Amino acid sequence: MRYVIRTEADRDLDEIAGYLLEHAGLEMSLRFFTQTDKTFSLLANQPGMGWQCKLELPDLKRVRVFPVGSPSEKYLVFYQRTVKRIEIIRVLHGFQAMKERFLS
Repeated sequence: MRYVIRTEADRDLDEIAGYLLEHAGLEMSLRFFTQTDKTFSLLANQPGMGWQCKLELPDLKRVRVFPVGSPSEKYLVFYQRTVKRIEIIRVLHGFQAMKERFLS
């Protein structure tokens, strides 16, 4: 199975990497991209990983959540499985996800 990254998730990745570049340096920013790619590939191969996200919107009932691996485990991947692929919907810091009511 393959994965696709939606526009919002792509924007999330750019913002997180930019923040890490500014506050933690180039190495940490690059490690974040490497780790998210590994996480996305893992989810594509095992799409049932993580936990079901409890969202209020009926269209998003199938969204699952999985943490990005170390050293970026504070970030969460929100994704859903389709027939042919998984779609990466958002990548958010755990605190931001709570604030935006992605987690309940």
